[in-house]
Amino acid sequence: AKTQFYSAPQPISVFVAAVLEPALSILSLITVCLALNHPVGRPELVLCLLVAVLSFPGRNRLRDQPLTAISSILSSWAMLLGVLALLGYATGTLTRFPARVLSYWAVLTPLLQGAGLSIARNWIHTQAANPASRRKAIIVGAAPVGGRVAHSLSEHHEFGTEFLGYFDDRSDE
Repeated sequence: AKTQFYSAPQPISVFVAAVLEPALSILSLITVCLALNHPVGRPELVLCLLVAVLSFPGRNRLRDQPLTAISSILSSWAMLLGVLALLGYATGTLTRFPARVLSYWAVLTPLLQGAGLSIARNWIHTQAANPASRRKAIIVGAAPVGGRVAHSLSEHHEFGTEFLGYFDDRSDE
């Protein structure tokens, strides 16, 4: 029988990154509608579904430099707004939303996404620094690939993994 290697479960940061931006975009739209006394009806719910479909899964920006992450958030948000505007124009549904709601939503959402990214980063760094939540790692095989994995684990403490050493049954040479 062939030996099969299964991939390890993804860290929680991957899930957080996948859900963060779509959820904040939808939350932002609903918040703006409620704040401006605009009813949340079918058109708004359809817009929420479109945003979810077009933006899920969110891009993992948790390890990006802050300036890179902000510019990436702004560019992806502008592209999403462009696609939504094109869909709204093509279907004639742009008139169902007050310009005030759309403009506040367009400005508020990337601000919330940036704040959410900052909070998620801080939470992940706090979790990774907590000794009780750190996972132990032993690398099987001290070959060059194992060395690169060990180096990556040692350099990136935000992974929440403590490198213990190698396990290799080969001789020293």
